[in-house]
Amino acid sequence: ENDLRLQKDLYAVSQMYGGGAAGGYGGVAIDGPLAGAIVSANTGTAITDAAGKFTLPSKPSGPISVTGGTDTITGLPYEGELVGYAEYKTISPITTFAHYLKEASAEDSEAPTLTIDEAITKTFTDSFNYFGISLPIEYKDTILQKDYIEEAIVNNNKVGISAQALGTQIEAIAETIGVALDGSQQALNAATGGKVIPE
Repeated sequence: ENDLRLQKDLYAVSQMYGGGAAGGYGGVAIDGPLAGAIVSANTGTAITDAAGKFTLPSKPSGPISVTGGTDTITGLPYEGELVGYAEYKTISPITTFAHYLKEASAEDSEAPTLTIDEAITKTFTDSFNYFGISLPIEYKDTILQKDYIEEAIVNNNKVGISAQALGTQIEAIAETIGVALDGSQQALNAATGGKVIPE
């Protein structure tokens, strides 16, 4: 409860300095809201504001990449990459997972290649199998077209809370796997810190 109260306070502060520019294609990048992150797409680049909002010159076709910046809830630098698509206003660990699910399907000769929408749908319908957290498909628009952190914190929307829990779970899995991969940033950080990663 104290963590949720703190998150609400921090989110309220981030919103005072947010807003996003008018015109073009707008979206939001969230792990927590990512402030000062670089948004790259085939239509140009942008920097996120304090609420994670950004505006590109026009609607991109193809993936949108978000790197860097600071998680405004934790205050920590964001060291990963989020990937999303213009069909969805929110770029998050959920859209990133769906992106890589789509990419993996293209490499699997025994399975059909997924479109991004099919990968998003599969992420929702199979979320419990993947992560142990259910994301009902009927709430896809709430999670992908709105700032689900705002939904969770400001509006106490349980769907938003589930989406944030799933995003956290995806990040934890990625960190765990990253440490085990030779040459990954996590493995290099661990080695630099004098930690030995068992095979």
